[in-house]
Amino acid sequence: SPGPCTPDEAGCTLAAIRRIVAAACALDQYGRDEKQRAALWPAEALEGDAESLWLSEQSAELLHLARRIASSPVPVLITGESGTGKEMLARVIHRASNRADRPLVPFNCTAVPRDMLESQLFGYRKGAFTSADTAFPGVIRSANGGTLFLDEIGDIGMDLQPKLLRF
Repeated sequence: SPGPCTPDEAGCTLAAIRRIVAAACALDQYGRDEKQRAALWPAEALEGDAESLWLSEQSAELLHLARRIASSPVPVLITGESGTGKEMLARVIHRASNRADRPLVPFNCTAVPRDMLESQLFGYRKGAFTSADTAFPGVIRSANGGTLFLDEIGDIGMDLQPKLLRF
């Protein structure tokens, strides 16, 4: 058995232990950082949905729910801040629905001047107003049996809301 160590050997041993502990701490931190990066890094596209990536566990749960409600004929209200992927989610629901072979018509309600919004939604006949050279069916009829995604619907005027509600 080795005898007692000299003060110089004890310093070397202590320094070696400190290096080992520092390396272990660094490896542990690296592992936690990698785990966090893996959670934020784009995941593989899910089967049948090559256009979208679902990164977080919450997004995957939302995707699962969207696919479950897709077979329902009821309207779906998707809410969220701008840029959170509402249209992307609407596309997932559409693709998973029995309407997938019909059109998906996304329409941004704020992209059209307020005085033209009603005619863009519901359409118009030829000659209905000065520049109406041809009839236009409107985006609602264009979705015919498919999916209509009305973006920024909360910003439409109060005068149009009852008509849209009636539709």
